[in-house]
Amino acid sequence: MKILDPNLRDGVHEWRDGQRIVKEGYKLYLEGTDTLAGSVITLDTSVRNFSRFTGCSLGEAIKCATYNPAK
Repeated sequence: MKILDPNLRDGVHEWRDGQRIVKEGYKLYLEGTDTLAGSVITLDTSVRNFSRFTGCSLGEAIKCATYNPAK
């Protein structure tokens, strides 16, 4: 598996080059370590979090996540 599906159940999953990762919620760790290997958070959840954490409107958060990076 090269890309992880955010809908996978929590637990240990095969990754690339024989490595295994542990999925806990939105976080991914290399198996047997506490090394953060990435995230499987979805864009819509990220946008809502950004809006909530910064106090900006949902519209502003959507623009930050879509329009601005496209420039």
